[in-house]
Order: sequence, then structure tokens, then C-alpha cells
Amino acid sequence: MEPSHQQALYLMIGLIGLIVLAIFTPFILKAFKKKSPAVDSTAATAVKKSDEFTAALKEADEESQNLKTALKSTEANIFGRLRTLFSAGNPTPELEDIEEVLYTSDLGPKTVEKLMATLRENLSSKEKTQVNLIRET
Repeated sequence: MEPSHQQALYLMIGLIGLIVLAIFTPFILKAFKKKSPAVDSTAATAVKKSDEFTAALKEADEESQNLKTALKSTEANIFGRLRTLFSAGNPTPELEDIEEVLYTSDLGPKTVEKLMATLRENLSSKEKTQVNLIRET
């Protein structure tokens, strides 16, 4: 077959393919549109999810406020007891005394161990006698 005839044949096949595609595209698109949900039900679902999300945010905010209140009272308890420990006639309390205050404040053993390790690593012996530096650390 001559190259010019071969090119003409490829051109005709391409044109026939485009014509077939143009004819069947509306039918294909219509079939896909039937499978997608209606716009109204999508909007209703979005509004419902938005309301659920707003309610969940409000509940989380209330829980956060309750937690903040509880943590403030725990902080006041711990540091109030530490201030008492430092001012009770013992100008240089030992780390064991501080550790006892932390354990009896219901912080949990892992938390107390981490806090005590941080104090031992980051504070010099002179700094360990200053309640403000202990609190910052």
C-alpha cells in the first residue's frame, strides 16, 4: 500500500472514531449523571453534617473548659504545697520532699518521674531551692 493511501486510511479511521465518540458521549454522560446523588439531598446532608460538627465543637469546647478548670486547681494545689514546703522553715528542701509533694498530688508515677528527671538535669543545686525556677522548669 502506498504511503499516501496509508495516511488517508489512518485519517478516515480517526474521523470515524471522533464521529462515534461525538454520538455516544451524551449517552455516556447521562448514565453517569443518574448515578450521582441529587443536589438537594447533597445540600441537606451537608447541612446535617455541619450541624453535627458544630455540636461536636461545642461539646469539645465545654470539655476543654472543664479540663482547664481542673488543671488550674491541680496547679494551684501542687505549687501551693511546694511554696509551703519552701517556706516552712526549711530554706532548702530536698528533691525527695518535692517528689513526695508531686506523688501525693495524684500526678501519676510516670509524670512524676519525668518531672523529677527534668529537675535533676536542668537545675543546679542552688536553683533547686527557688520555687519560681522549679515551676518554670
